Amino acid sequence: MARSPLQFLSKLLKHRPVVEIEGHDIIILVIGPSGAGKSRLIKAATGNVAAKVGHNLEPCTKKIQIVSCLRPGTDKRVIFVDTPGLHEEGNTWWDVGPQIQRWIETRVPAEQRITGVLYLHRISDKRMTEPPFTDQIGFGNFCGDALGRKICVTTTHWDLVDEQTGKKREEVIKNDYCVTGTTMVRFNGTHDSAWVAVDTLLQAVDTDATNAGSANADGAGAVV
Repeated sequence: MARSPLQFLSKLLKHRPVVEIEGHDIIILVIGPSGAGKSRLIKAATGNVAAKVGHNLEPCTKKIQIVSCLRPGTDKRVIFVDTPGLHEEGNTWWDVGPQIQRWIETRVPAEQRITGVLYLHRISDKRMTEPPFTDQIGFGNFCGDALGRKICVTTTHWDLVDEQTGKKREEVIKNDYCVTGTTMVRFNGTHDSAWVAVDTLLQAVDTDATNAGSANADGAGAVV
């Protein structure tokens, strides 16, 4: 039986594969439609001039690429996983998802997990194409609240809309697409705004881990 996109993404985040990437690296999947600004965010965050940025209708990232840097003010390495764009050239989550899973299975150590997901969306779009982490049946039926806190919806292309229009679209995204615990930030192309997105995601993940630890210490039952 085919898995729903939500089940599939949940498996990616929980997966404990084999092979390399060092120590306790922070591993962030950057997912979204072609042209949403995935490569641009990674370049802004890392300062890596080798990170390609698309400026036309041709999708920039057609295969998985990784770029790493240190998290500002720390000695922790962050690995950005730039993924092929969704919804272009017939590329659906069912095409991209297995490609990401194969990458995880061959590149990520068994003791590590994917830290979280930055899901990019153009705020200039009149509607949001349903992302892979949503599900009509309900997020809680599959993995409780944990997955939501590992996702940060990162809106881009704010220079193409006025503030009022953008805020209305943000509300629609929050109400209609974000699952429990999902955070949302704006990326305006700068180094600082890229790290606001990353730090927002990591703070949510850390909060989830802290809450889970407290629940276990209190003898609370685990969500299954």
